Amino acid sequence: MYTFLPMILLVVTMLLGFGTEGSSLAAASASWESTLAKAKEEGSVIVYGPGNEGLRRSMTKPFEDRYGIKVQYEGGRGSSQRAKITNQRAAGLYQADVWISGFGSIEGIDPADLFDPLEPALLLPDVKDPKNWLNGFLWHDPNDRRFLAHSSRLFGGIAVHPDRVKPDEVTSLQDLLKPKYKGQIVSDDPRVPGVGQGLFTYLYMGKEFGFGPGYIKRLLEEQSPVLTRNGRQAADWVAQGRYLLWPAPGQRDVMELKLRGVPLEHRCLRDGQWLSVGGGGVGLINQAPHPNSAVIYLNWLLGPEGQQLFSKDGDTASRRIDVASEIASCFVPQAGTDYFWVDKREALDTRKPSGELRKFLKSILN
Repeated sequence: MYTFLPMILLVVTMLLGFGTEGSSLAAASASWESTLAKAKEEGSVIVYGPGNEGLRRSMTKPFEDRYGIKVQYEGGRGSSQRAKITNQRAAGLYQADVWISGFGSIEGIDPADLFDPLEPALLLPDVKDPKNWLNGFLWHDPNDRRFLAHSSRLFGGIAVHPDRVKPDEVTSLQDLLKPKYKGQIVSDDPRVPGVGQGLFTYLYMGKEFGFGPGYIKRLLEEQSPVLTRNGRQAADWVAQGRYLLWPAPGQRDVMELKLRGVPLEHRCLRDGQWLSVGGGGVGLINQAPHPNSAVIYLNWLLGPEGQQLFSKDGDTASRRIDVASEIASCFVPQAGTDYFWVDKREALDTRKPSGELRKFLKSILN
């Protein structure tokens, strides 16, 4: 009798374990179905996200077709949306459910004042399992999990007209200091949020990659780059030959011109790329007008269909390991590789209005 007791206990333990797991899965399913039913009663969801027209289409109709819930998509720059949301709330208006944007866009906001905790809203098993995400979940604040990075990519590289700059002429950002490129460089203005600020954050902090304040000083003072706040203008200038080099180009602007057949090429550089969420973060706005629809939309966005569409039309890489990326392989982050992460806390702090980078740039650019 005693011989079989350990086996009996083992079987009982296993059965209890399976019962618990089955109950949790059943509870998740019940929660999903209940939330979906309430979402359909709400009938719509308001999503703020990147202004890419392709994303506007892919982030609306496929979801509407699948769930019968209307999506009101408000596209624009993250900084403009931050101002709009905060102004609305100051006036007692709550007109957004989901915000898709970058980590930098929510700087200056206390996430606890704006977003609901995200983990309770991850209802679908494949969405909430960290094993399905590259190196697990990437949170804006791991200690207060309200804003999650679902996509990221390696930013940087350089945009050129392929007939005017041969592949072996510029293989490193160090090549930007060559005398022949004086007056031939256009760059996004690093004094305002955007990819240009990401570039100069990398150059300022990336001493281990051969950069630092000294490199920036030489680039700005010796090479006289033109600074612009209009990415489309920069893309046109390079395509027309007005300038030869555009470091860290806006991939959306390059992509739109290439789709029209304009000769413009975005090249990778061995020391000229860094990791960023870009516009691939997401949070649920608290006091939302359509809270159940927001949860359904979030789970769809973080699922295979939503991620495939966002990756394709957002020109980025999903952090889901089961979603293939359509961008150039050299811009896709790889597991186990160390990159300079331009959205880390120290980097975000250095480009605040009172941060070291902003003060340094002001001393040179006035």
